[in-house]
Amino acid sequence: MGTSEPRRGDRQTRPETAQPQPPDPGWSDLRERARLQAAVVRLPVPQRDALMLWRFEGLGYEDIARVLGTTVQAAKVLLWRARESLRAAMASPLGMDGPSMPWRLSSASGASFESGS
Repeated sequence: MGTSEPRRGDRQTRPETAQPQPPDPGWSDLRERARLQAAVVRLPVPQRDALMLWRFEGLGYEDIARVLGTTVQAAKVLLWRARESLRAAMASPLGMDGPSMPWRLSSASGASFESGS
């Protein structure tokens, strides 16, 4: 009985073959955050400002418009354009204009830029 196969009565089962380990998820997350941050940096300044006020300051359209000195409709358009640019950049293997810039990585979360307002 020198085989490595389990006997019929054994309650524990042994895997037939070793399963390959998935790649370290932290590396993938880091690369995605770096790509996202590079895409945000490349946004036109008014779009980036509106996005930062909305996402990180938690401001609504009215407050963003007031801070940026524009109309509520213009604030909505700025946010829409920023989110569309980021979606396109993240869908592209190279980002908006080229390879990602991991040296610009900061402690920013990998948060989604989907509309919450």
